[in-house]
Amino acid sequence: MATVRVAEAYAERDKTIDAKGNVIEIEIPYLVFGVADESAALSAARPKVKTISGMTLESIEVIERINGDTWKAKAVYEIDFRVRRIRREGQRLVEGRLPLRRR
Repeated sequence: MATVRVAEAYAERDKTIDAKGNVIEIEIPYLVFGVADESAALSAARPKVKTISGMTLESIEVIERINGDTWKAKAVYEIDFRVRRIRREGQRLVEGRLPLRRR
């Protein structure tokens, strides 16, 4: 049985930016080696997916079979709109929570 390995495909990253130049979506592809089917590829890729500050992981999907035991998966991140609102209002994010508003 082949060793299962997951590697990020750095050259194939895609970013989507809005009209103001803010990154609102990132797609990061991963190559998964040593698995026989789509389900195994997804299971191998899921724990290797990165955390990106200010972004929320929206989905992970297998997008292509490269050969018999190599697959390409993709993680899609979108901007965390809570963080976007805080930046727009000039507030700070404190320990992952929205700041309390005083009345």
